[in-house]
Amino acid sequence: MSAWGAGSVSGIVTKQHSNAQKYRCLPTLVFWGEAWQRKQSLLDDLFPSQAQSITGARPVRELEGEDAEAAAITANIEWIFTPGRPIEPGRFNPKDFAAYYTAKEKHTAIQERRAKSNSKGRLVVFTVNYTGVTRELRSLNPPFPIHNASDCLNASLKCREAGHDAVAAHSVQVEGGNCCAIFKATAIKPGGVDSYVDAV
Repeated sequence: MSAWGAGSVSGIVTKQHSNAQKYRCLPTLVFWGEAWQRKQSLLDDLFPSQAQSITGARPVRELEGEDAEAAAITANIEWIFTPGRPIEPGRFNPKDFAAYYTAKEKHTAIQERRAKSNSKGRLVVFTVNYTGVTRELRSLNPPFPIHNASDCLNASLKCREAGHDAVAAHSVQVEGGNCCAIFKATAIKPGGVDSYVDAV
């Protein structure tokens, strides 16, 4: 067990963020269509009488410009935290608890997404605004073992047990990059589309 997992680490701190801009990157087809369709289908199955009020008045395809961007980002946020949906385990979340993975820097978000084997075609880079209390793992002594999966999950568990909204850690893919896993949908508001890039 690492020093962090053994509980012998000093210097754990939290930070309060208000409308902090974060970057996220997704395949374009997922962003504009698949995420919305999957979420809508699941909500129809789970809450047939409530789906319309949960997802909003109009689908993305009927909106334009910034309205469409905000609707697509909102759909992505809601999809991640939709009750009952299958959850993909990540560095800071087990299969029974969702996390919304973001980055402080645009290039970090891009490289984190490019590292995923299923990323093909074009990617859309977009922003969200985060407000909440973050457990800070970047200033620990000794340094937090970001490559240790069990320690990452332990950190997220401690964060959630303490009622914190997110955990911030160094990027695995980008030296000097900063990532933030957010655990509550209520802590995230849609920003806008920043740019489009190639997946490779």
